[in-house]
Amino acid sequence: MSSAKLKILHVGKFYYPFRGGMESVVRDVCEGLVEQGHQVQVLCSNECFKNEDDVIKGVHIHRMALVGSLFSQCLNPSVIWKLKKLASQFDIVHIHSPNPVVELLSLFLPKSTKIVITYHSDIVRQKLILPFYKPILKAFLKRVNKIHVATENHITYSPFLPEFKNKSVVVPFGIRKDQFQFVANVRREVHRLRQRYAPYVLFVGRLVGYKGIPVLLEAAKQINRRVVIIGKGPLDHSIEQYIKDNHLQDKIYLLGRVEHSAKFQAFFYGCDAFVLPSITPNENFGVVQLEAMACSRPVIVSNLKSGVSAVGVDGKTGIFFEPGNAKELADAINKLADNPEKAREMGQFSREYFLKKYTLEAMISGLEQMYYQTLEGTEYAEENIELAA
Repeated sequence: MSSAKLKILHVGKFYYPFRGGMESVVRDVCEGLVEQGHQVQVLCSNECFKNEDDVIKGVHIHRMALVGSLFSQCLNPSVIWKLKKLASQFDIVHIHSPNPVVELLSLFLPKSTKIVITYHSDIVRQKLILPFYKPILKAFLKRVNKIHVATENHITYSPFLPEFKNKSVVVPFGIRKDQFQFVANVRREVHRLRQRYAPYVLFVGRLVGYKGIPVLLEAAKQINRRVVIIGKGPLDHSIEQYIKDNHLQDKIYLLGRVEHSAKFQAFFYGCDAFVLPSITPNENFGVVQLEAMACSRPVIVSNLKSGVSAVGVDGKTGIFFEPGNAKELADAINKLADNPEKAREMGQFSREYFLKKYTLEAMISGLEQMYYQTLEGTEYAEENIELAA
């Protein structure tokens, strides 16, 4: 298989320093590809009404002026001409979906343009737009050369992808092996944090509805562990009010963002278990699970019909529980609290499983293979692309 260095254009909604699950994956992939010698540029939305270019760790980013948003979709008129101009200059155009406007625009690119996508998730919340979006998405999926998904569950539980399984490629998301290291300054932070909060379970993520924070708050009343919540979002105030109303100030700690790297890592190393209580398939992988596994921590995760439940192994890397069931979540936390040896075993298995399946190096290698396969002759599924009803 070829090992030629490629020119790759990634197209996403936003890019670092914007924070989000998709943006975290895109950044790691782009920087990893640059480290392998490929030329990588990114086309994305800015957070203001201004076109800006910058370079971060060898990745050239084109941020297009944002004029507004509709159904969580960025409106960037300048993307229309910029995508067409840039696409002709690259070997591969890699689109991160869902991104309805870009998907529609890609249908008008020349057929010679090689397009691969990472299908992060189905559209779940904006159901009002589905009747209009569905034919665009189907035409888009027919148009692209390869569809990258992070787990088999992405295909199994999607209402759209089973039809395109023949062009789907499973490459798990990954993070750097050296991203979480138990070095001296992290050890010192762990000691301080455990003096302040231990024993505790940890949640890290945006404070939004699908993350299932109310389930965790309810479970907190039934466990003999404290709960540390790291993150910010629209639920900030309601969580603070819940803690106050239920007199849980000494049980639940809402800490906002933790910017200090060593301290952030120490929260993972210092916890008894990591909890991901998401309640809808909007959570379609949960990269934060990998961060906990890299730190040798068991992960307690809701058994969603999405990629989330395909990341770990129930009873091995942690414990699965029924989405939205606070009692099951509490029982899982208490089970590990009552059996620390079992928790240690799960944490060690988590680390080994992470190193086996979820490193960034493995992900970059898998994506490179997908790119080369695309360039070596994969043609479109259908010669003539039409909007499917």
